[in-house]
Amino acid sequence: MIFINKSEEIEKMVENLKYHGLEADGIYGGANKSERKKAMDDFRSGKSTLLVASDLAARGLDIKGISHIFNLDLPEDPQLYLHRVGRTGRAGEHGIAISVVNAKEVSYLKKLESTFEIKISPKEMIQGKIIGTRK
Repeated sequence: MIFINKSEEIEKMVENLKYHGLEADGIYGGANKSERKKAMDDFRSGKSTLLVASDLAARGLDIKGISHIFNLDLPEDPQLYLHRVGRTGRAGEHGIAISVVNAKEVSYLKKLESTFEIKISPKEMIQGKIIGTRK
């Protein structure tokens, strides 16, 4: 599951993922009820392997078996971060949450660590490749 803050960016991301051969759907506040239902049905059935969502559209969803959460934007409210990453690793399952941030956002990650008493393991990337652990 992939989270993006701006609803207008979700459709672009879904199209980009499909262009690269990935089965993706999106849910966001601007989508009508039938579009959201189809996206959820496709994701739950495995027809779509990636679900791109806004916080508003994803609120209240209970989806089993989510192994990874990707935050392509960090939410402004720390509670939304917890809500997002809490969608993986449910019912004794393991899960991974990955947040893609720039150098200016690292301090926000540190705030999340202290607020929720969690450990975030930063990694540095260049041109899409992990090059090491950031301190």
